Amino acid sequence: MQLKDWLPFLSVVVVVLGWLLSQLGQWFLARREEKKAVARALSELLDIRLRLLTIPKVVELLSQHFPIPPEGQTAIKIAFVRLFPADVDLGKRYGEAVSLVAACNPILGFRLRSQDLASPLLDTLRQLALADSPAAAAGLMKLEAELMGHLKPHLERLVREVAWMHGWMTWCRVRRVLQRPLELPEGFLETMKSQFSPVTQGAPETRQPGSGKKES
Repeated sequence: MQLKDWLPFLSVVVVVLGWLLSQLGQWFLARREEKKAVARALSELLDIRLRLLTIPKVVELLSQHFPIPPEGQTAIKIAFVRLFPADVDLGKRYGEAVSLVAACNPILGFRLRSQDLASPLLDTLRQLALADSPAAAAGLMKLEAELMGHLKPHLERLVREVAWMHGWMTWCRVRRVLQRPLELPEGFLETMKSQFSPVTQGAPETRQPGSGKKES
């Protein structure tokens, strides 16, 4: 066959290749935008998880070194929330990131909605319980422990799923982050002990009945 006989076929091949390259370019562009959205959602979701877990963890570690009653633990959590307020723009940033994810994956976007409301709701429950009575504040500790038992694995499943969407390398890194135990900053407990020790040393000793000298 002569070259002129191949021209119609070659024209079709060129057109098909051009269309495929165009589609491939659009796919790469869409994938790049999707990864940007997923990265934003993952960053905000990790921040939400850290915020949710840090306050209870700090109180848990403090209660191992200081005699803090259950109602006192609720009060300390409220105090730490006030000392370290959440970023006011977190909800807005998270909502925007979730909307971008939902454009690519509607089901995952639906599951990611409102995850940033867990910490504010817990803080509101703590305030209501503490204002009600010491018994209510102490009872909330048990309820909160059960809630955290569900919230923590739920959040971490979402984090791993979003990380996998971003890429397997991100998934591996995030997996290591989730496996790392939460720890207080170095020297935090020592500072707390130094603050509490003068109060403890200055407290009067309780004398047991019959411990004094008998009068003759």
